[in-house]
Amino acid sequence: AALAGAGGVVFSDALNHASIVDGCRLARAETFVYDHGDVEHLEWGLLQAAGREALVVTDSVFSMDGDVAPLEEICDVARDHGARVVVDEAHATGALGPGGRGAVAEAGLEDAVDVVVGTLGKALGSYGAYACCDAVMARYLINAARTVIFSTALPPPAVAGALAALQLLVEQPRRVERLRSNGDALRAALEAEGFPAGDSTTQIVPLVVGDAADAMRMCEEGIARGVFAQAIRPPTVPEGTSRLRLAVMASHTRSELQDAARSLAEAARAAGIDPRDTAPVLAPPPPAAEPPDSTPAPAFDGKTERVAAPPRLFDGEAEQVAA
Repeated sequence: AALAGAGGVVFSDALNHASIVDGCRLARAETFVYDHGDVEHLEWGLLQAAGREALVVTDSVFSMDGDVAPLEEICDVARDHGARVVVDEAHATGALGPGGRGAVAEAGLEDAVDVVVGTLGKALGSYGAYACCDAVMARYLINAARTVIFSTALPPPAVAGALAALQLLVEQPRRVERLRSNGDALRAALEAEGFPAGDSTTQIVPLVVGDAADAMRMCEEGIARGVFAQAIRPPTVPEGTSRLRLAVMASHTRSELQDAARSLAEAARAAGIDPRDTAPVLAPPPPAAEPPDSTPAPAFDGKTERVAAPPRLFDGEAEQVAA
């Protein structure tokens, strides 16, 4: 929210995490939601917003589908149109790239992305978050981001734990390699049991069932067989795309992954679901957004996520921060 000013436009992937959506809603800028992973749609929106301040925000690894954003193409388009780029590496930190540094590092785009954000939870096992950027941007965010200004600092033990986890990644890169290999192994085992291949290429492996009640039944049948696969339902995912979300660990053995796939196939059949009927593709994106413009924001119509700016506590002059 601190990076998007009044009169600007934030360009957000349709499947970005809810925390990104909330950030867009807090910003004073208009939000343009582009179709999931669709760089052509993103560029079309940037063309419509020519001359306005633009910020492109995307997850690197999408939390519910496990696919990776086309970061190189996004950065190319953003550069061509003078837009800043923010990438959320919450599900890529510790999972992708050299030393687990994330998808941005894996693609060699550290110099093309303005801000990389992520979590100290998940792979690092602590809590809190981080932002990687140049020194000028860091000073600006420290002084302008309300969620930083009005938050309590992380406890030293939490920071120490995250630093220790980062050191392990540096010293033991095989953990990252093993995680990627285990993700591939689970997908292969699921395919062998009749589940269709999806678009996941990471440690997040979804089995899209469709109906929420079916997903809950399959989850319960899986637990009865010793496998906990969380059922994900609306509003976390769109209607008709309820799923079981599997999260692989580097410590899983191949036999455990094969047993899990076999048990999930049994759980599906016990719940009245044919494994072959689980969706092999990502959930369809919502309808295309309207082009960004400077007209008053209409009521939300399901096609665009234009959101009125929230009330401000200070006027623009009071909030000016030196770079």
